[in-house]
Amino acid sequence: MAMHGIYNYQDLTLKSFSVLNEIESNFVLEMRNHPEVASWMVGNIKIDRQSHKQFMANQSSETRNFNYLAYDADGVAGVVSLHRVDRYNEIAWLGIYKNPFRSEKGLGRKILKAICHFAFEVAKLHTFKIEVVSNNAAAIRAYSAIGFKNEGVWREAVKRDSDYLDLVLMGMTFSEWVGHEKK
Repeated sequence: MAMHGIYNYQDLTLKSFSVLNEIESNFVLEMRNHPEVASWMVGNIKIDRQSHKQFMANQSSETRNFNYLAYDADGVAGVVSLHRVDRYNEIAWLGIYKNPFRSEKGLGRKILKAICHFAFEVAKLHTFKIEVVSNNAAAIRAYSAIGFKNEGVWREAVKRDSDYLDLVLMGMTFSEWVGHEKK
């Protein structure tokens, strides 16, 4: 199946990084480097413009990592990703962040529902996983509310300054997604 392109779900559009224009690409970098986003990334580093340009240039040849800019009627809603896609085992890892320049409630949930629909209904995955820094309680609540289950902890897996934080491993299967969607 083609993973590069534009996909619609309810009032959201997911646009593959491989088809973004320069303005959109630059905005992705601006969001990614925003302190409200960067602080939650496992690799808590600022991305330089040249590295970002190279990353974006490689998107069309990606076969295991797929990134999308999410739009709604009010503009850019955020970024979602399917990483480490394993076609044989039908599993991928979720990456997500909402636009830090927008503050309306429910935006992250809307983006999350769209990428879950894409993962299970379009990409035909069986299992979807995410790693969450343990002190990101709001994200853990949001993932749980949509149907992700806590699957364990990777102890002291992320370094922040001189502290080591746990990563919470969460996952959802196709049947859990279908059950959640019917609610």
